[in-house]
Formats: sequence, structure tokens, C-alpha cells
Amino acid sequence: MVHFISASRPRRARLAAFLVAAVLGAGLPVVAGAAPAAADAGNIALGRPITVNAVTPFAPYYANDGNPMSFWESPQYSFPQYITVDLGFPRNVFRVVLKLPPQPQWQWPTRTQTITVRAGDIDPVTVVGSRPYTFDPATGNVVTIDFAPGYRRKISLIFEGNSGWPAAQLSEFEVYSV
Repeated sequence: MVHFISASRPRRARLAAFLVAAVLGAGLPVVAGAAPAAADAGNIALGRPITVNAVTPFAPYYANDGNPMSFWESPQYSFPQYITVDLGFPRNVFRVVLKLPPQPQWQWPTRTQTITVRAGDIDPVTVVGSRPYTFDPATGNVVTIDFAPGYRRKISLIFEGNSGWPAAQLSEFEVYSV
């Protein structure tokens, strides 16, 4: 027997996930509702496997370890760089929240990182095209990116530039589902 839901999740969320898995497994149609107003499943990327296209001493698992002071950093001067989180099975995701360490520990200035969001397992598609996102220490160094909900197992960020450092940087890579 395969268990997709941890025992720590609320009973209602486990039941909903079971029903979605049963409907998808039976090949029945799923009717999409309105876009969600807020995440109800919490950060589903926390502690999940992460891969990157190049390794540095700033390990990829720092990007989803729940510690805002640790961070992943790509090799310098080698854009584009990617980081991908594997959610384990397709989840109905609609948002990523990206963070850098907060002030006063992160003494670096406001920076803009150019990022593309891609999602999918075998043949990923772009869900949010390349655009600049501003990480400002005065507002917590947090960026929220919303997109159309859809069932996806892997979420990737492709970093194409960083105005504050010649590498991609990320303290927390959070993913939210409906």
C-alpha cells in the first residue's frame, strides 16, 4: 500500500487528497473551480528533494530546510542556473514564495533576480515567464509568485540574473497547493 499523506496533516486534507488521487486514478474528469484565495496545505516543498544544475558549498537543501538564515547559492558568473523541488507526486499547486535571509543578518542591499517558473515532471512547461523580482531587506526579502493552479510534481526556478551578486541565491523555496 502506498501512503501519499503524512499522519501529521489534518484529517480533512488527507481525505481531500485521497479523493483527488482516487478520481485521477479512476480516469474520471476533474472539474476545476475558482482560483484559490489562500494556501490551505502549508509549504509542501519543505524538506522535499531538491536538485540543481551545479553544486557549490551552499547546498541546495538549504533552500527548503525551513531555516531562513541558511541559503543556496549557485556558482558565480554562470547564468542561467536552476533549482527544482520534487513534491513526490502531482499536487495542485498555484504559488511559490521565495525568500532571502531577513535583516539584520542579511546585510546586502536590495537586489533583483530574474526568474522563470517551470512546472511538470517529464515535459515541464513555463507557468510564469522570465521577469525580474525584487528582494528588499526592508520588506523581509520575500517574493510571492502566483500562477494558474495545476497538478504538478516538480517545480523549477530558472535564474537568469541577479543585480546584487553574480549568482542565484535563495534562502527558502516554498510551494503552496490548493
